[in-house]
Amino acid sequence: MRRIFYYLFNTFYWLTVMPYNYLCQKLLAAGIAENFAKSSLAASIYGKGIGVYSRKDYPGALKLFKTISDYNVNTEHVSYARYYIAVMYYSGLDVEKNISQAKVYLRGALDSSDGFNSHAKELLTAIETSEDE
Repeated sequence: MRRIFYYLFNTFYWLTVMPYNYLCQKLLAAGIAENFAKSSLAASIYGKGIGVYSRKDYPGALKLFKTISDYNVNTEHVSYARYYIAVMYYSGLDVEKNISQAKVYLRGALDSSDGFNSHAKELLTAIETSEDE
């Protein structure tokens, strides 16, 4: 049963998700429907980044999240990618601990979510409060 599920999942993935990502990359390269392509690719890459992050492969997650962060579209995926980058810099997860860099990414997370990323808002407030003391 497990093998059948694995086969069906992989078949679904290669028949639906991969062609869609390929199409988005081609649209982006051609400059057509740029925001749509960036938003779609950001969602796909964000999913991969969360998987890598949860396996504690922080350099791999940082690379994926920075790829998304460079897409200047206001989506929750871009916002949360920037939040996770900030967490890595704030905590020093396989990168040099850098509070000022964390604050830059947290502000970027708030900008790309129109201020609705509550996790980024809470962490930024905590950092700024601890600096004031």
